[in-house]
Amino acid sequence: PSSAAPDHARVTAPDEKKKAPAVAEVKAEIIVLHATNDGKGIDPAIGKIPELGEPPFSSYNSYKLLKRHEAIKLVKGEAKDLGLPDKSTLSLTFKDTAKGKKDSDPLRYLLNAAIKRADGTDFLAGLGTSMLKGKFFFIAGQKYEKGILVIGIKISS
Repeated sequence: PSSAAPDHARVTAPDEKKKAPAVAEVKAEIIVLHATNDGKGIDPAIGKIPELGEPPFSSYNSYKLLKRHEAIKLVKGEAKDLGLPDKSTLSLTFKDTAKGKKDSDPLRYLLNAAIKRADGTDFLAGLGTSMLKGKFFFIAGQKYEKGILVIGIKISS
């Protein structure tokens, strides 16, 4: 007979309680916006995104939806490339999940984002971010047609 305790009698080590669940892939929504000061307001196709009315995004008075990618599958450790309107490439990599300090803290999703210009040089060499499910994370600043590109990334599942 085995001397190991049965599963129901096993005590969970404190470190095990803090580990985030293993997640092999996530789905993300990616929006590509064109921010300008042409006075046209926020494109209704974008939907309600309160952050666009707050600094630093409020320094632009117009946002147009250029592209919406829904349900993009991000597999853990594999880069997913998406072309942008200025011919640059956005590369997203789902790295892992992480729990907060308290058990009640929501699960966070760790992503790495990079943007290569059309000429192969880095606009953004690699930005690691920790995101909450259902909340947009924004990358902005690439010059584009009398304005800038604003890229929103949201983990949907």
